[in-house]
Amino acid sequence: MPIAESLLTKPVHAPPEATARDAARLMKEHQIGSVVVTDHDGAPIGIVTDRDLALGVLGDAAGSCDDPLSDLMTPNPTVLSREDSLVDACRLIRRRRVRRLPVVDEDGVLVGLVSADDLVFALAADLRWAAEAQATGFSNETRPRLDPPSIFGKE
Repeated sequence: MPIAESLLTKPVHAPPEATARDAARLMKEHQIGSVVVTDHDGAPIGIVTDRDLALGVLGDAAGSCDDPLSDLMTPNPTVLSREDSLVDACRLIRRRRVRRLPVVDEDGVLVGLVSADDLVFALAADLRWAAEAQATGFSNETRPRLDPPSIFGKE
């Protein structure tokens, strides 16, 4: 089953020629920890995190707030298709040791972002349902109402 749209956060993106200062402003404005770097077609070509800014600009004597994102970004980010499943996302995050995965449509255009935190919260909600169902006995009459619905599909 594809990743639930409710799990996707609206991605904040910038072109590769945007500066470290631009990315920091976007992160502050949107209260986020990363900016996806996209090409002119909207496809992700890199990702810049708050850590990249701290180490690449402040932690490097040669770094500058005017450095382009193309110099600071992690290129070729691991991406998910919007058709990939929650299990696919968990596997990729674990295998690639990343906290965020840009999500693309069938044309490779950025449509969302899934973070490790998003997955933890979604899984916790399903585990809560399973624990409550176990405690009350799995009958349809006692099944708690989830908000949002289970990410694993229709039960």
